[in-house]
Amino acid sequence: MTVHISSRPGQLAAAPATESAPPATGKVLQARVDGVAFPNWAPAFGWKQTGSRRDRLDGRATRTVFYEHMGHRIAYTILPGAPVDAPEGARIVRRGGLEIALVHDAGRDVAIFERDGRTCILAGHVERTSTLVRLAAWTAS
Repeated sequence: MTVHISSRPGQLAAAPATESAPPATGKVLQARVDGVAFPNWAPAFGWKQTGSRRDRLDGRATRTVFYEHMGHRIAYTILPGAPVDAPEGARIVRRGGLEIALVHDAGRDVAIFERDGRTCILAGHVERTSTLVRLAAWTAS
């Protein structure tokens, strides 16, 4: 069965944080969704976690961690359950063996990809879309 993202994934980045940022433990944060940990990008890229929130996207409970770097803010959301397809019209790029779907939604750049069988969404205002691609492709190993 194919599942599509029908909600607007770019809107996740517009919401304010409602919880504190999870602390880092090495290359990951102390926050997971279905076994997938959020990355600690501060040492490698300078993106520092600043807060988090929980929502629902297409009927799924989600967790989002917000990161900031040089005045830019992005949201990293992990969806539990089976992976979903990218929205129609997405531009597909590949980096480090990872397929990343890029779209522009709700005034934000969005990267959608799978990590350990779960759908991950990066959304926010960045200078270059390649920033989202580089962050999506980063692994803790």
